[in-house]
Amino acid sequence: MQNKSEAKTVAIIGAGISGLTAARMLTDAGIKVTVFEKSRGVGGRTANRRSEHGSFDHGAQYFTVKDREFRSLVDRLISKGAVASWTNPADPSSADIVHLNNGVISQRSLSNEKYVGTPAMNSICKHLSHEIEVVFNSRVVEVLECPGKVQLRLQGEEKATGFDGVIISTPSFQASELTKEWPKLSAALEAIEMRPCWACLATFEHPVTSDWVGAFLKDSHIAWIARNNTKPGRNSKTENIVIHATTEWSQAHLKTSQHAVAEMLLEEFWLKTGLSRQPAGYLNAHLWRYAVAAEELHLECLSSSSSNLVICGDWAHGSRVEGAFLSGRSASTKMLAKL
Repeated sequence: MQNKSEAKTVAIIGAGISGLTAARMLTDAGIKVTVFEKSRGVGGRTANRRSEHGSFDHGAQYFTVKDREFRSLVDRLISKGAVASWTNPADPSSADIVHLNNGVISQRSLSNEKYVGTPAMNSICKHLSHEIEVVFNSRVVEVLECPGKVQLRLQGEEKATGFDGVIISTPSFQASELTKEWPKLSAALEAIEMRPCWACLATFEHPVTSDWVGAFLKDSHIAWIARNNTKPGRNSKTENIVIHATTEWSQAHLKTSQHAVAEMLLEEFWLKTGLSRQPAGYLNAHLWRYAVAAEELHLECLSSSSSNLVICGDWAHGSRVEGAFLSGRSASTKMLAKL
């Protein structure tokens, strides 16, 4: 029997913003948290791709702020140099994000101030994970229910490890695979349609434009373009471009090779922007297989009624950075109520 003076233990699967938000809040509440991450670093959708040609935020591009508690976190991160403003419509000297229609600026973005992590988007997750145990290169392959505990089994291990609670913060399809012992929960997760997104990464010797730092495209299979090097703290010597394809085009090209996708998206980039062509010093592509929910959901999180099991993720709350924070916050609140 567990001594009441012993700290409760919670395992969190996934070191993205939702998982690490939950980890941070549970840790601050006195819970012993262990985060299991299948890759070699934190970040999830805010991951950063590094190369000899510079770095790229190839997932989440920026974020806005509405929630008061998220604003408090962002302000703390700004004070620590981990977040900075990229564009501010209220500041006439601020760089512009625009809407392009066949190379013509049809409108400029007049929405909320847009922030980025510095020196990369994953700095947010690095801050959230400070002094939290994160086990990297650890893929959880099974979540099991047992009396008074929820168990995890890692790939390559025969024996499962028990925790007082488990939070799964993965894409919904992967969460569905891990919750087979909870059929109703697994079915609800499987029913959430997730759409893919191809990202193209390219570098150029010279700036491609000075008219904008980011652009949404119309009538194109490119949805978004970012001049990544214009984000604060990047210190890049080259023009680093991130291109996101539409989810429809990405779905149609799921089995297309990275090289072919990169070539096609770069050609579309030149055609639809009308910018002067120059050779790419570096060209690559990355597929986000479960990028966004097909429909905007406002679930915040899901949980088992019989076990200390909670599921969260950016997909549960609008597929945005703030949505990931809100989902992780909700998951931590739900877990604390269960423990």
